[in-house]
Amino acid sequence: MNIKKINIFLITLSILILLGNTISLGEPNVSVDNTLGNSTIVGCSKTSTQDIGFIKTSLMKQGHSLPKYIVCNNFIGKHIWLKSSDKNKKRDFEDVEGFYVPLSNGESLIFSRQDSKYDSFTRILTHELGHYNHNKKLGLEVFTSINDKPIPPELTTKIKFLMGDYAATSRREFVAEYFSLSYMGVKFPEELTRLYVECKGS
Repeated sequence: MNIKKINIFLITLSILILLGNTISLGEPNVSVDNTLGNSTIVGCSKTSTQDIGFIKTSLMKQGHSLPKYIVCNNFIGKHIWLKSSDKNKKRDFEDVEGFYVPLSNGESLIFSRQDSKYDSFTRILTHELGHYNHNKKLGLEVFTSINDKPIPPELTTKIKFLMGDYAATSRREFVAEYFSLSYMGVKFPEELTRLYVECKGS
């Protein structure tokens, strides 16, 4: 087994071990180890699991999909993300709303907070699903490099006004926000749709 394959194996094994640690937390009213099609749903309330089902049905009609793992545990930042990292990084992720992790074996993990003070669970999850489906369409190398080209300055103000400041921080975040807001029923002006197509949004 070469070094690359060993690294892929170790990364995958680490994720699965950490998922096991999270599953053992056992919060009240939590579906600890639920499956939805090919996805494993971890640490989600019954309501959140139902929401994921509705989202899946809608996205599949558009040719999109869900990742291998969706993790909803409210304390996931402390237990699964870079568990052995330094204290500063741990603190940074305790309040994270959501994140998307493309794994080296081609699988993916999404975390979406259920108790956000700022956004709904559906809004956070569909943003991360925007990243997942964007990466799935482009491949990791192109997905990673798409931020090399900045958003055109003449569109930045309009993006901030219609979508929020975060959408204007990079092309990847613009695509994820466009994906999420489109799912929520928002319609965009032609110039932003052109940028979405240019960024190869899913």
